[in-house]
Amino acid sequence: MRVERLLRQIGFLGIAFPFLASDLAKLIAVFLRPVDHLDVVGLVVALDTGDLDAFSRQDREYHASLYQAAGVPNLWTIVTARSGHIDRLRKLNLPEPGKSASILSCHERILDAVGAGDTAAAEAVVREHLSGTLAQVDKIMQRNPEYF
Repeated sequence: MRVERLLRQIGFLGIAFPFLASDLAKLIAVFLRPVDHLDVVGLVVALDTGDLDAFSRQDREYHASLYQAAGVPNLWTIVTARSGHIDRLRKLNLPEPGKSASILSCHERILDAVGAGDTAAAEAVVREHLSGTLAQVDKIMQRNPEYF
């Protein structure tokens, strides 16, 4: 299956994915104080203006802020250093109708769950969020064969 092959190519992320989806959500819920300093205003503005480059920058800042809030900023450095393949997929997937709105929705729901202290809900949304682009790998490859 292509998703499994892609995860093998990604290497580190394929190994770290379960950690990112569960333990990171728990770390965020434990260490985040308060959630007010993390917001999605920049994402909303970028989405409203249709500026996908700004949206992408704001998305990375949001993720970096979560790792910082969870007390593991060095993990974000490692993840970004190893995420070349997934970054390419994200960039190709972002222009798809509804994708940026889906990202924004996940980000808002993560903050809501963390703010409510609901680690199970935070974990579920993080899993949904991290799997979104990977679930579209075959379609992304079909639309953009020149990148694969």
